[in-house]
Amino acid sequence: MAIKIYRPPSGEIPAYNKDVENKENAIINSTSGPSQNRDFPIRPAYGFQGKVTTLWANYTEIQLKDNLPAFHRYTIAIKPESKGKKAAQVINLFLKESSLKDIVTDFRSTLLSRTNFECPGPKPISYRDEDEKEPRKDAKKYTVTLSYDKSLSVSDLNEYLSSKESSKVYLLKDEMVHALNIFVNYSSKTNPKSVTVGDGKVFDRGNAESNNLTRGLKAVRGFYASVRLATSRLLVNVNVTHAAFYQNGSLLTLAATYQGNDRRDKASLELFLKRLRVRPTHLKSSRIRTIFGFASNKDGNKLGHPPRVKGFAANSKQVEFWWDKEGEKKYISVYDYFLREYRMALKNWGEPVINVGNLENPTYLPLETCTVLPDQVAKTKLDRDQISKMIKFAVGGRGPDRNAGDIQLKGFKAVGLSSNNSSLVRSPCTILITVPGRILRAPGVSYRNKKTISLKKGGWSLMEVQFNESGDRKKWACVHIHMSGERAINNQPNGFKEQFQKELRNNGVAYSNPISLEEGAVEVRRYEDIEPIFRKAVGKGVFLLIFIFAQKASSAWYNYIKQLGDTKHGIATICVVGQHDFSPQYVANITMKFNLKMGGNNQFVHFNQPSLDFSETMIVGIDVTHPATGSSTEAPSIAGMVASVDASLGQWPAVIRRQAVKGQEMVSELDDMLKSRLKLWHKNNKRYPKNILVYRDGVSEGQFKKVLESELPLLRKACRDLYPASDQNRGLPKISVIIVVKRHHTRFYPTIEKDADEKSNPKMGTVVDRGVTEARNWDFFLQAHEAIQGTARPIHYFVAHNEIFQGMGPGQNAAQSLENVTHGLCYAYGRATRAVSVCTPAYYADRVCDRARCYPDITEIHKELKDCMFYI
Repeated sequence: MAIKIYRPPSGEIPAYNKDVENKENAIINSTSGPSQNRDFPIRPAYGFQGKVTTLWANYTEIQLKDNLPAFHRYTIAIKPESKGKKAAQVINLFLKESSLKDIVTDFRSTLLSRTNFECPGPKPISYRDEDEKEPRKDAKKYTVTLSYDKSLSVSDLNEYLSSKESSKVYLLKDEMVHALNIFVNYSSKTNPKSVTVGDGKVFDRGNAESNNLTRGLKAVRGFYASVRLATSRLLVNVNVTHAAFYQNGSLLTLAATYQGNDRRDKASLELFLKRLRVRPTHLKSSRIRTIFGFASNKDGNKLGHPPRVKGFAANSKQVEFWWDKEGEKKYISVYDYFLREYRMALKNWGEPVINVGNLENPTYLPLETCTVLPDQVAKTKLDRDQISKMIKFAVGGRGPDRNAGDIQLKGFKAVGLSSNNSSLVRSPCTILITVPGRILRAPGVSYRNKKTISLKKGGWSLMEVQFNESGDRKKWACVHIHMSGERAINNQPNGFKEQFQKELRNNGVAYSNPISLEEGAVEVRRYEDIEPIFRKAVGKGVFLLIFIFAQKASSAWYNYIKQLGDTKHGIATICVVGQHDFSPQYVANITMKFNLKMGGNNQFVHFNQPSLDFSETMIVGIDVTHPATGSSTEAPSIAGMVASVDASLGQWPAVIRRQAVKGQEMVSELDDMLKSRLKLWHKNNKRYPKNILVYRDGVSEGQFKKVLESELPLLRKACRDLYPASDQNRGLPKISVIIVVKRHHTRFYPTIEKDADEKSNPKMGTVVDRGVTEARNWDFFLQAHEAIQGTARPIHYFVAHNEIFQGMGPGQNAAQSLENVTHGLCYAYGRATRAVSVCTPAYYADRVCDRARCYPDITEIHKELKDCMFYI
């Protein structure tokens, strides 16, 4: 594939901003002491190792107009309380009926003005939809009240940006950035040609690129914009983004398309249609309605004449409501009502009736009398096929150069930056900025007998190498499973076992001969058919069980097997699909899992000058995962923790906890979780570690400070409970917390071919700590991997707390040391023969949380597995 490099319309590659570089250096070299008001550690230095390269970044610089003394912030209160689109429309009506000028709003709760005005009194608003010219007679009444909150001084912002002191603190930074984002996003939110999603995503109404995702959804391409503070300047991050939208048109067609051949699962169809905005078609003039759900026998139970509904998702002949018109009082079915009132004999009367009112006061409509409004984002969970199509649309055939070009040519205009109609920005923003990067040297990777392998494109081969350390010789077995009705392939188990044992020998894994559990294939019809296999395995002392499925099974089967093995019977499990040809590469992947589950260590990483002794440093990965869109309302948030057990960094056993509150990002039982990892370290090393280096994943940017307020005290409590007084008196252990941010919109693009990989991304090992960062904070972006397709996403690492890297001796660079440690950890992932995108402790913690989703109501791992990598 030919390398394609983004070129701006001018063809010129601007040099890195010299004023910014000088300011960065001045702040780092500042002699001012640390401020007492700082939340996070000051950057000790910039990294210096690696081949220097110049990169495009998907940011543009903005300059505020000179006549902006302050932003005056007002709070918007709506009574009765309203949220979402309803609140946005109420605020929109309020602004149309008010005399306020030169203001912007987020259409939720905040209004900003360049002038400080006296708030008008509470204003009554009669609600009407955006397509209605006048309110209806029975329109709901709201009262909107503005109240002054505070003024945000622009001069304070400019003073902070121009200061060269490392100790300079801007206490209102987050509030000012939020205000600036409201200004930037206001343009697209008020543009009738744009569809906005959330706080920063913008889609071109009617003209955006799209692709069918099947089952009633389509993928749409748009842009994302967000203001960021960097050293000495304001930047706007603009990126290509994607979202799933509903197909507009007939609601009946949409429902049928979603269901396909499975017409029985009405619960999932209701979830798919819930909150969808529709317009009834049986009336000449009808207002937009929102689907509350399907008709249910719980509807209107407190009404004088509650509806008669046969059951959930009842059809138009099974739903009756009270009819009171022209002296006639009786119950009438939805079918008969439409026949009588509109002379419509419903053709699809057997379909579910929707409720476009609410639970207390239902209003019923048949599917065939509604049309779906266009440009509605879908918040439903995508299935595997839809995810595959979404990924293909997002990255298939779209190199980084094309994304960069689209941002330049379309993105700035879409988010309102290229037109000079803003009261905020001095001049239009039309170019991407450049930043300096460095391509770090890959660490060494070795296997048994210190045999170093050669890296090629960030990967390596397992040919002619043996794993660094074999796992224990524990009992294991293979079982061939086929679902009822599937054709069993007789040679599958024997063919796999022969090839698998050959690879075990090749990779130096000590193993015993597999235990025989079943003769031939086991036919399963129900989940309950799996458990007798586990009972037999327990009876024969089996530690690891390999399930060979004749064909790929559903995720529900996988989840059930993992639940039985991990939590009930204490047997490690591996699932294999018999449709594969059991190639050496495929079987080698299974071998890596096998060795890790048995307690082995696959590869050993030789870090580049890390300045850390891993025999005295326990590395911890923490993640929190929340229920996915479309999950059960009872699904909990789950926290997972992994930690190294010795200097080899080969084994990372895990602990799982269910969060006390759904959606809670801070880990509630962190002290107990860390104590379990410290005890395991002590068991292996006969002492506690001097250092604890934590990589914390799953935290949104606005929650960084909460990690220090809520989690760091729990980490310290765990150490106080376990460490002897002699260690504590010496200030041990030293703790550093690095926040790992995967979900962000920063992207980099090479400016010259020799610094690009084959997919036209920056070369693996590229690190950026200047240009898009703040000198007063310690953070960096690292692209350790080579992306398979599309634009590579670097990982953002932010130092929230530092004790380990303080006071390093002469010639030691704390920033470079942390970059080297983090980079090296991307090569320690035991299931891969290449560098992974995110450092191993964070990656493993993410895998643990994924595994916990298999059994969301259980977090206690069986005692036989709690000290092994059961989740891998």
